Amino acid sequence: HEARFMDLEQRDKKKTNLIAKLDDDIKKINHEQIVINLLVQSDTSIPKSLINSKSQ
Repeated sequence: HEARFMDLEQRDKKKTNLIAKLDDDIKKINHEQIVINLLVQSDTSIPKSLINSKSQ
């Protein structure tokens, strides 16, 4: 039972690390999306119709 417990504990650590990495990746993606949105909003050289057609 001790070996099984150690194995489960090791798997939990791996899952915890993977979840933490996913959380970091999600934060990076959200940050990049905010930056992109701000750039698109502030860039008046891009016609609004072009922006709208890309998002559809």
